[in-house]
Amino acid sequence: MDAEALTIDVPIDWCSDNGISVVGLHDFRSLGTYVDDLIRGEVVISC
Repeated sequence: MDAEALTIDVPIDWCSDNGISVVGLHDFRSLGTYVDDLIRGEVVISC
């Protein structure tokens, strides 16, 4: 997580084999309402 650049890098998947991959670099704004939680350093789990 880069709070200055407002990005998060997901290096590996943590989902079931039939889940959707989130691997890669993502802009915080693409994560919807989780942005403030991530900036505060909270753990976010999306199901």
